[in-house]
Amino acid sequence: MSFVSIIASNQWISVVSDGNQVEANDEGEIQISLSKKPNFVRISDYQFIACTGSEKRLKRIKRMFTFQDHPYAIDSAMLAQLKEEVTAVSSDRQDVLLAIADAAEGCVCRMISNKPGARWITIRPEHGRAATLFLAGKGIDEQKIRFLSDECNRLLRHKEEKLDNAIIVQVQLNRIAATLDSTIGSRIFRLTIKAP
Repeated sequence: MSFVSIIASNQWISVVSDGNQVEANDEGEIQISLSKKPNFVRISDYQFIACTGSEKRLKRIKRMFTFQDHPYAIDSAMLAQLKEEVTAVSSDRQDVLLAIADAAEGCVCRMISNKPGARWITIRPEHGRAATLFLAGKGIDEQKIRFLSDECNRLLRHKEEKLDNAIIVQVQLNRIAATLDSTIGSRIFRLTIKAP
């Protein structure tokens, strides 16, 4: 499975991912593709979508939301379309997580999973503290996510507004996550979008 970390300040949103992509075969076994591409796609100068857990879903989303010069309107119709893509994969078969980040009008990130009854979770930086999201597979359970979150907070302490520090922390988190789940790759991809 892949690991994606997203850190958002009031001025920018940074995403770091490995290049591994996964898909369940007909027997339900997870197949890992060592990819040369990240698990996110930039859809405008101010927006990106990240997806873990299904290489096929990520490819479909890339075709659906090609890069355009002006930001997409992230409205209820777009969110419903993305939710439909994610929930098309049975959570019994594999975990799929999707995040959409938007720096066009305030730095906002939303995330959804393919779990039954899943709803969009929205985060934004507050009171000078960065907002964080982590997308990972079954190998990174709730306890490990809490550990990664605590490590992120510890490493970022009092440095949240500095983009270079955030990227360094995200690369370190990817290395730590790879020690917790052998399906996470060591090749790193990163992207930053900045508020206008």
